[in-house]
Formats: sequence, structure tokens, C-alpha cells
Amino acid sequence: MSDQPPFDLQAHSLHSDGVLPAAEVVERAAAAGVELFALTDHDTVDGVPEAAARAAELGIAFSAAAELSAVHGGHEDLHVLGYELDAGDQDLLAILEDFRGDRARRIEAMADRLRELGWQLDDAPLVARREAGKPIGRPHLADALLAHPGNAQRLREEGIAGKNELFPPYLVPGAQA
Repeated sequence: MSDQPPFDLQAHSLHSDGVLPAAEVVERAAAAGVELFALTDHDTVDGVPEAAARAAELGIAFSAAAELSAVHGGHEDLHVLGYELDAGDQDLLAILEDFRGDRARRIEAMADRLRELGWQLDDAPLVARREAGKPIGRPHLADALLAHPGNAQRLREEGIAGKNELFPPYLVPGAQA
């Protein structure tokens, strides 16, 4: 008997800061023995129809969901999970679009601060996501910094080999950017 519960109620696809299509996230969950699954992309339900269809094909119970960004007082990085959402509700879709706009403004401010700190960013992937209406998050900003060849020497000097080393000094609440 596995120590893992037969559910996964927080997973991301390429519609937010994951790297796989929604259907493939569901497939991997099924392969791991998940019986109840929720796709909780940040501030979007764009992947829900694809995930729901694949979950139905695989016989997995599915909850339409999203992870909503929230700011409250001094807490700038609160995430609220909403389940059993109506992914076609126009009011919900409008609110999520506003949330993505707020998230994009925060990321743009972080990008500006990274530039002030002397980092160079590969803006092309960020612009492409924005133009496609996809949420932009800290992982995307980290990728833009790590991918820019002009940062290679500084990354080596600071001992930053990837996101795990970049986030604490630069991209978490209270950090430099």
C-alpha cells in the first residue's frame, strides 16, 4: 500500500507556471495512482476543459479549480485555492483576467528591480506569454534571467546554478527584487 494519498488537489500546467500540457499533467497523475485530481493553474482556468476531458477518459474524478493570487496587508504572496469552479462563467473569467493583470504588474516591477540590480533579462518569452494571455509568474522571470547570456559570469560568481539558488536572494517576498 502506498503512503501517497490517491488525490492531487494542486497541480499546474503550461497555462501557468507548469511545463506540461494540461492533459499530460492528468496522465502523469493517473500513472501515479491519483483517483481525484484538480488542475489549479494560477489565475486561469484555461487548461480546465482539456484536463477535465482527459480525466474523464482515464476515469479520474476531476475538480475544476484555480489558484488565485491575493495580497492582504503585509502578505504579498497569498494563494487561495478555489475548487468546483464553473470554468465557463463569464464573471469568473473577467475576475481571473484582472488577477492576471495584477500578477503581470508585480512581475514587471520585479523585472525592473532586477535590471536596477544589474541583471539582464531575456524578455521575449515574457512578452510571448503576455501576448498569448498566459499568466506570468516568478518562475518565468527566473527563466528570463537565467537564460540571458549576459548574466553567466555573475551567476557563477554568486553560486546560482538554477531557480533554487536564485529565488531566495532575489525572488521571494522580502528579497532584493
